[in-house]
Amino acid sequence: MENLKTNIKTKYINKIDLIIRIKIIKRNMPLSAEEKRERKNQSNKKYRDANKEKCREYKKKWKVANKEKVKEQKKIIDERYYQKNKEKLKIKQKEYNETNKEKVKEYQKEYSKSDVGKKIKAFSSWKKQGIKFDNQEEVEFYYENYIKSTNCNWCDKEYEKSINRHLDHHHLCGRPRAIICFGCNKYDLVPCVVCKI
Repeated sequence: MENLKTNIKTKYINKIDLIIRIKIIKRNMPLSAEEKRERKNQSNKKYRDANKEKCREYKKKWKVANKEKVKEQKKIIDERYYQKNKEKLKIKQKEYNETNKEKVKEYQKEYSKSDVGKKIKAFSSWKKQGIKFDNQEEVEFYYENYIKSTNCNWCDKEYEKSINRHLDHHHLCGRPRAIICFGCNKYDLVPCVVCKI
């Protein structure tokens, strides 16, 4: 009986000894990149938990100092989220529009009266008409001139209403020619510089 007890005790001690040796070997072994990352994350988490207020202040200061970086990061994150959840977001937007019809209608009315809304409306109208631009700067250039224009570029007649103002374009090449009145636009008087017609 005594012999059995010592035998069990020896086995137990040998097992504990083996566990300790394994731990020592593991401690001395180089860590993999994943294990290092995990340890660093745990260490950072402990620090953040212990210094919440300090971390919050640091984040605020960093965001103020790096506004452009924050905007770029937010755009990237938003774009990724949108691409992953496109269908869900469309369904959600459709449901919102159906439940808040009056609110949406009011918002659209206000938006179409704003400068940005007018600009987008003009761009989409020109696109539907088949007017072609080389780049965004050209679109902006023509829009600025279109808004500032008070007289026809061809006959110099003053516009009675802003509705009488038209961005004329050549129907073959689609290039804009001038900002003219309804009469000049109707009779297609302005020659095209690109096509020379």
